[in-house]
Amino acid sequence: MPDRTQTSDAPRLLGLGAAAVGLAVVVAVAILGAAGALAPVTPAIFDPGAAVRWGLPIVRAVHDLAAAATIGLLVVGTFLVAPESAQQSGELEGTRLRMVRAGAIAARCWFVAALLVATLTAADATGSPLSGPGFLALASSFWTQTELGQSLIAVCVGVALAAIG
Repeated sequence: MPDRTQTSDAPRLLGLGAAAVGLAVVVAVAILGAAGALAPVTPAIFDPGAAVRWGLPIVRAVHDLAAAATIGLLVVGTFLVAPESAQQSGELEGTRLRMVRAGAIAARCWFVAALLVATLTAADATGSPLSGPGFLALASSFWTQTELGQSLIAVCVGVALAAIG
């Protein structure tokens, strides 16, 4: 018979995670707003638009929290949580399995956030709005010809492999 306390922890932990993400987003936007970093650029020639100015810090906060959750849940669930009494040390069951599954969900969130960070960073670095003409050509040049773009794509590939594995 399943333990009811273990199944009731999932919604509480999900709510706690959502609250942490929401708090990180609010803090990031408040700090950047107070510093004036979200204001439009004065010569609007290189302004990527409000979606990039506001979206990049929000997505970056979600990206970093999802990365921390993925790594933390996978490491703790795989190596640090002791196996349950009837469980062999190499098997993932019970609490360990739930933590690894939660880490897989966090890895998927991390992957989506990494793709958005790569896209918004390309828009910010090139000064081109997301809906602007030639954005994909500029973004692909950014991703293939700059170290920052290459590292963002490498993160996307690495996170995709972690989410699949």
